[in-house]
Amino acid sequence: MANRDSNNCLLCGADIQGDEDGCLRVTVAGNRVFSAHRSCIEALKLMLRKETLKPLEAPESAQSLVLSLYSDGWFSKSRKFKEVVDECKRRGFNFSGPTIANVLRDLTRRGLLTREGKIKDYSYIQKRPV
Repeated sequence: MANRDSNNCLLCGADIQGDEDGCLRVTVAGNRVFSAHRSCIEALKLMLRKETLKPLEAPESAQSLVLSLYSDGWFSKSRKFKEVVDECKRRGFNFSGPTIANVLRDLTRRGLLTREGKIKDYSYIQKRPV
């Protein structure tokens, strides 16, 4: 059973004594009481709002786009060249096939991807887990 006379703020950890003004208490199943300062809750709301409104960082080049696919683990499964081009287009980028082919060749040479198959029918898979 929770002690209603003394609690810690769920967000900042400061001690909350009794029925302090500017404090919000929430009772959940099992009679557990969680407390937080209203100012802490407002600061958290503001922080979340700023994070939500922050613009997404878009890749600036074909290489940064393919590297973002790599870091997302998209290459953990073997992917054909056409799948890579289609995924880039699905994400809203319209890089040419030869540009993406050059990036894939570069990442293969750097040891991030492995190229399997025959010429004009390559599949790419990541060499190491991200």
